[in-house]
Amino acid sequence: MPKDPLSLKTVQDVVEEHRKNMMKDGQLKYRAINNSYFDGLGRLPEQREWEYWGRGNETYAELVTKHVQWMSGNSAKFKKSHQL
Repeated sequence: MPKDPLSLKTVQDVVEEHRKNMMKDGQLKYRAINNSYFDGLGRLPEQREWEYWGRGNETYAELVTKHVQWMSGNSAKFKKSHQL
Protein backbone atom coordinates (compact mmCIF):
# COMPACT_ATOMS: atom_id res chain seq x y z
CA MET A 1 0.00 0.00 0.00
CA PRO A 2 1.52 3.38 -0.99
CA LYS A 3 2.23 5.85 1.76
CA ASP A 4 0.58 9.25 1.92
CA PRO A 5 3.07 11.60 0.19
CA LEU A 6 2.49 14.22 2.89
CA SER A 7 3.50 11.82 5.64
CA LEU A 8 7.13 12.16 4.62
CA LYS A 9 7.16 15.96 4.61
CA THR A 10 7.59 18.55 7.31
CA VAL A 11 5.26 21.52 7.62
CA GLN A 12 8.01 23.67 6.16
CA ASP A 13 8.20 21.35 3.13
CA VAL A 14 4.44 21.65 2.58
CA VAL A 15 4.56 25.47 2.89
CA GLU A 16 7.45 25.68 0.42
CA GLU A 17 5.58 23.47 -2.04
CA HIS A 18 2.52 25.72 -1.66
CA ARG A 19 4.71 28.79 -2.23
CA LYS A 20 6.08 27.27 -5.46
CA ASN A 21 2.56 26.46 -6.63
CA MET A 22 1.51 30.07 -5.98
CA MET A 23 4.37 31.33 -8.13
CA LYS A 24 3.23 29.07 -11.00
CA ASP A 25 -0.53 29.55 -10.60
CA GLY A 26 -1.66 33.16 -10.91
CA GLN A 27 -5.20 32.31 -9.75
CA LEU A 28 -3.89 30.79 -6.53
CA LYS A 29 -1.82 33.89 -5.85
CA TYR A 30 -4.71 36.19 -6.79
CA ARG A 31 -7.03 34.42 -4.33
CA ALA A 32 -4.41 34.48 -1.56
CA ILE A 33 -3.90 38.24 -1.94
CA ASN A 34 -7.60 39.07 -2.20
CA ASN A 35 -8.59 36.79 0.68
CA SER A 36 -5.80 38.08 2.90
CA TYR A 37 -6.96 41.66 2.40
CA PHE A 38 -10.58 40.81 2.99
CA ASP A 39 -9.86 38.69 6.08
CA GLY A 40 -7.10 40.90 7.48
CA LEU A 41 -8.32 44.38 6.58
CA GLY A 42 -12.00 43.92 5.76
CA ARG A 43 -11.67 45.05 2.15
CA LEU A 44 -10.26 44.00 -1.19
CA PRO A 45 -6.85 45.32 -2.27
CA GLU A 46 -6.52 48.32 -4.54
CA GLN A 47 -4.75 47.80 -7.86
CA ARG A 48 -1.44 49.21 -6.60
CA GLU A 49 -1.58 46.94 -3.54
CA TRP A 50 -2.27 43.90 -5.68
CA GLU A 51 0.64 44.81 -7.96
CA TYR A 52 2.95 45.21 -4.94
CA TRP A 53 2.07 41.88 -3.31
CA GLY A 54 1.80 40.11 -6.67
CA ARG A 55 5.55 40.48 -7.13
CA GLY A 56 6.23 38.56 -3.91
CA ASN A 57 5.83 34.96 -2.88
CA GLU A 58 4.11 35.28 0.50
CA THR A 59 1.47 32.77 1.47
CA TYR A 60 -2.02 33.73 2.59
CA ALA A 61 -1.02 33.34 6.28
CA GLU A 62 2.09 35.50 5.83
CA LEU A 63 0.05 38.21 4.10
CA VAL A 64 -2.60 38.27 6.83
CA THR A 65 0.16 38.52 9.45
CA LYS A 66 1.66 41.50 7.60
CA HIS A 67 -1.74 43.20 7.33
CA VAL A 68 -2.36 42.77 11.06
CA GLN A 69 1.12 44.12 11.84
CA TRP A 70 0.42 47.12 9.60
CA MET A 71 -2.89 47.76 11.37
CA SER A 72 -1.26 47.69 14.79
CA GLY A 73 1.15 50.45 13.73
CA ASN A 74 -1.36 52.45 11.69
CA SER A 75 -4.60 52.24 13.63
CA ALA A 76 -5.55 55.87 12.91
CA LYS A 77 -5.18 55.32 9.14
CA PHE A 78 -7.13 52.08 9.39
CA LYS A 79 -9.96 53.68 11.37
CA LYS A 80 -10.16 56.62 8.97
CA SER A 81 -10.25 54.35 5.92
CA HIS A 82 -13.01 52.26 7.51
CA GLN A 83 -14.80 55.20 9.14
CA LEU A 84 -14.84 53.52 12.57
